[in-house]
Amino acid sequence: MPLTKVQSRGTLNVGAGSPNLIINGNCAVSQRGTQSNQSNDHYSAIDRFEIQVGSSGAVTSTQSSTAPTDQGFSNSLKVDVVTNNGGSEDASDYLLIMQKIEGLNLQQLKYGTSSAVPLACSFYVRSNLTGTFQFQIEVPDSGSYKYYGKTYTIDSANTWEKKTINIVANTNSSAIPDDNTEGLRVQWQLVGGSNY
Repeated sequence: MPLTKVQSRGTLNVGAGSPNLIINGNCAVSQRGTQSNQSNDHYSAIDRFEIQVGSSGAVTSTQSSTAPTDQGFSNSLKVDVVTNNGGSEDASDYLLIMQKIEGLNLQQLKYGTSSAVPLACSFYVRSNLTGTFQFQIEVPDSGSYKYYGKTYTIDSANTWEKKTINIVANTNSSAIPDDNTEGLRVQWQLVGGSNY
């Protein structure tokens, strides 16, 4: 994995005046402390955010005080690569940050109807690497998954940049169950082999 650092914080909004769907997007709650040398899927140092690792690498996640303070934020999620496979990804390698959102909190999306509404995800990102990265929404749908992905570009190394991703209204899937099961996955894919 070539990525050595990413710090992220974000919001996911349905529309103007709508509540943020991301929980702990300001990275203020960190009950687990530093998550060191993790080489498999695990919850990160920041509550509600999961790190998924599908490779021979390992990462450490921490709550960092490096944040876009001029925007009113005090913390961020920091991911450092501890070991990698020499910067040459295999087809099945991946590294991503994910938050799963319960269906109870998503009914205003009206998925599966002609009244479905679009989403806008805004987040700040900082990395020592520039380049193109993947953002996606994953919708569990009747035992299968639907993916809505977009790319974003980190233009300057070691600089906080704000990104906004717009996702079209999802009229083509089933309704999200109105319960505490997983209704939506929000993912920032930092590394992806050719299978991804």
